Amino acid sequence: MPPTFLFYNLFTTRVFTLFLLGPSRTFCFLLSPIIVAAIGLEFASVADNRLNIVFKVCLLSSLFVAIFHGMLGLHIGMLGLHIGCNLGSFEDSLKFVTLLLSIQAAVTMPPKRVSQVKPEDPPEPLEVRVLKRWIPYFKNKEKMLDLCYLLVDLHGDAIEAVADVTKAEYFDSLIKVQHCYTVDKYVSSPSRQYMPSVPHVASLKIGKRATFTPLLDKDIPNYHYNFATYDDLAPRMKPPKLLTYYIGRIEEVSPIMYRSGKKLRKIVIQDERRNEIEVTLWDEKADMIQTEDIIGKVFAITATTVTYFNKLQLESTTSTTIDINPPIPDLQTYVNRFQELMPLAEQRASLNHITIADLKKKIYNKTAQQGHYTCTATITEIDNLRTWFYVKCPKCGKRAYPEKDRFVCLDDDIEEEPIFMYCLNAKITDNTDSTEVVFYNEALNGIVKVSCRDMVINLGNRNPKVFRDKITSAKGIPKLLHIAVRNDNSIAVNKAENPRTIQPATPDPKKTATKRPLPQLSESDRKAKHQA
Repeated sequence: MPPTFLFYNLFTTRVFTLFLLGPSRTFCFLLSPIIVAAIGLEFASVADNRLNIVFKVCLLSSLFVAIFHGMLGLHIGMLGLHIGCNLGSFEDSLKFVTLLLSIQAAVTMPPKRVSQVKPEDPPEPLEVRVLKRWIPYFKNKEKMLDLCYLLVDLHGDAIEAVADVTKAEYFDSLIKVQHCYTVDKYVSSPSRQYMPSVPHVASLKIGKRATFTPLLDKDIPNYHYNFATYDDLAPRMKPPKLLTYYIGRIEEVSPIMYRSGKKLRKIVIQDERRNEIEVTLWDEKADMIQTEDIIGKVFAITATTVTYFNKLQLESTTSTTIDINPPIPDLQTYVNRFQELMPLAEQRASLNHITIADLKKKIYNKTAQQGHYTCTATITEIDNLRTWFYVKCPKCGKRAYPEKDRFVCLDDDIEEEPIFMYCLNAKITDNTDSTEVVFYNEALNGIVKVSCRDMVINLGNRNPKVFRDKITSAKGIPKLLHIAVRNDNSIAVNKAENPRTIQPATPDPKKTATKRPLPQLSESDRKAKHQA
């Protein structure tokens, strides 16, 4: 055995020991092919054997390389090379060196980043986690052709993968949400033209030719957020209507409501720039939020559409996800920022607090339309000629009518319990004037502390024209009322709570401090001072 072989063998052993321990991993990894090639050339002249022996050893070595991803496997492959070089010819050894180096290059090349995918690029392996699966909603169900997945890579970049919805059963057996895969044999195409979920120029079209090889890599993030700012919202109402991710602090949560037979819940959040955003959660998304102990927490929502009704709003889609205190690295930063914000209720009370007299002036001057205010007032009269509750059909949302021991709808069969809603016409008074208002469900619920459903069913108050003590007891108690002026100039009370003392601004001590008067001298003291 030539003496140089011992040198190479000892040197490479040292190199791979350091490689496995980690301090010089990258350097040694780049150096290892040179060492392997040097060994092959050193002993090619003494090799003499058949080609098949060389490639059998090569196959075994490459297997180790593939399993150990170029670390221990490459070292074992190097030993296999030495055997092959001593058994094969010079040409065979060169072929072996070339093959082994190509194998090493293949298994050590980092996967392509999702952010680098461009339309019409040939497919390259992508290592990703599947974050979610959804079918985009269209009013015309004939257009529901896409089955969509959101994929995220190690760097947190995301891209959509789109399949044929008619093949959903096949893909559901192949792809599991929150599992990691090496994805290949896809077609890179431009991103979807309507309501894409991420701002990527490309998306992946996948069919039965695409491969999803399971990948045991827990370092890939299990979330993806690309939060928009308030200034980003208005442009997203125009095509392609990019779906919006938003984060804020929860200020208000409504109970479950129904509109045209669809279930919904409304949430009001405040972002870090004090912008107020109303979020509507539709259908099953309304059940993703519980109302207990949620006010003031960080709220992250994904894949919403931007709409406008008097102000910018967000609405859920079929791909929307919601997280309370989301698992993001800078969560504490958001928590600290939101803690510095004044609650919206207090902001409204301080900025839009109004007397009844001033409110009536605004209505008369047509400057109060669609305005929101707070007013500290008392219920002084209840309109006994009007009803204090009504019943809605849970399917269509239209009024339901009593029929013996049940309620019926003109259009639908009510198979579940109907929806009971307060609606009380009353007069409120403060120290400036009086006006007529309508107390809606949440407002009266906040005063009597009993839900309308319990008032009717559990307490046996089924006649909406008979006012029980629980209703009449609301008179004479001062409340902080959240009111809105409607288009017809009627006044709606949407919320009622106990009055809060609004602290006045702290006075400037330099401007308001009273100077201490100078001591007064007696007449004899003034004369003595003058003579001196």
